[in-house]
Amino acid sequence: MRRVLTAILSATASIAAVLASPNLALAAEPRVGLLPLELDGKLPPNGDTQLAQKIESSVAATGAAVVPAATLGKAACPDEGCMSELAAKAGVTHLVRPSVRLQESDYVITLAVVDGITGQVIHEAQQVCELCGLTEAIEVAGSLAGSLKEHLVAPDAQTGTLSISSSPTGAEVLVDGQPVGVTPLQMALPIGSHQLTLRRGGFESIDSDVSIEAGLTATIELALTPVSAERKPLPPIVRPLSWAAIGVGTAALGSGIALFVLDERPVTFTRCSGDDVDAEGNCRFRHKTLAGGVIMTVTGVVAITAGALLLVRSNKDRARDDDRRVRLRPGARGIALHF
Repeated sequence: MRRVLTAILSATASIAAVLASPNLALAAEPRVGLLPLELDGKLPPNGDTQLAQKIESSVAATGAAVVPAATLGKAACPDEGCMSELAAKAGVTHLVRPSVRLQESDYVITLAVVDGITGQVIHEAQQVCELCGLTEAIEVAGSLAGSLKEHLVAPDAQTGTLSISSSPTGAEVLVDGQPVGVTPLQMALPIGSHQLTLRRGGFESIDSDVSIEAGLTATIELALTPVSAERKPLPPIVRPLSWAAIGVGTAALGSGIALFVLDERPVTFTRCSGDDVDAEGNCRFRHKTLAGGVIMTVTGVVAITAGALLLVRSNKDRARDDDRRVRLRPGARGIALHF
């Protein structure tokens, strides 16, 4: 009886120890520890503080609880073992190690996600803010921190994963009108249809409808087109006008041909007599419609050609818009991405 009681007490103590484990307690609500900002270069006054605050608020916006750098301390961790011990001591599931390097007027911002158990870097996001001031660099750092959600918060059964890359990289990604980060980006999204927008200075924005399925992951690669290299889409009214031009041109062409046929034919709707009638009984007055036939024929050909060209251009614009609509569906071999 004493042995049984001892075994029960031992099992109870083991269960309590497991439940008290930080890693288990935090599984439902991930906690992220922010390491001190590593800086290579000279920032404007108070720049490091503003960058760190922006990164902290953006990480908190992913849904994870944040332990600030001041709580973790300023001691650097040189290896994975140190990282693991630091995470266990702070009771966090992940660590985020931010760094900023200045190259003349460029900010190179890097955020590394460290697994709190193994101490290994499981994801690294980097963005170069070219010819930026501090204000622009802070916004880029915030977007980059927001893109870490997929690696900090585990998706549930009601989400799917969307991985987006662009050429060139560094395009801002908006989902349902809300900025979520910059490309390359991987994140969890609720199942259903979402409006995806990619935009970058000097390039045309791309809008797509994305359908997300539960538990599925897909990679989307999009090429951004420079503004100067892509024709602006025609306004919607051009399409009906092109059909009208084709109709008017067809009528004009038909009239021109009729005038050609009528030219030099005797006039039949007037009465001629005497010297006005030739030996065959035809009136000497004849139709002079050659000039009108030429004008009507040329007008018809020009109108038909212009209407056809506008109609082809309009059809290409519509086809291009249809090509940008992306669908994510399960296929026989896993994921099927429909464009």
